[in-house]
Amino acid sequence: FVALDGAPDSREVADRVVSRITLPAAYASITAEHGVVGVGLVVGGEERWAGVYCMATHPRNRRQGVGAAILRAGARWAVASDIAGLYLQVAQSNAAARSLYARGGFTHAYSYHYRRGVPTAARRPAWTSERPARR
Repeated sequence: FVALDGAPDSREVADRVVSRITLPAAYASITAEHGVVGVGLVVGGEERWAGVYCMATHPRNRRQGVGAAILRAGARWAVASDIAGLYLQVAQSNAAARSLYARGGFTHAYSYHYRRGVPTAARRPAWTSERPARR
């Protein structure tokens, strides 16, 4: 995740957040000749919903179905775990990710923003998919 994400706090997220997950979770990755090219995480929660987190694809492997394959793997795990739906959050400015999630059956549920000095472009809509795709 850290190598693919590219955000300045990726290491902190991995160390402080991902390493402390106690709920059932599925970690997915895809490798190619030059190493890991895509990753994702689905964490089961309460009331039969699971969150999609830490989605990242290597820049040279984008638009090749890597993210879609990670989502499908997470959806298969969710179905096998009797989870009724998936949710995620994505930056409004990330058109490529929003397109991927829409193709995966996610729809916009609501938007939110931070009030302390965060530019409007950083608002993140939450998307949901009530039925993980069976493929």
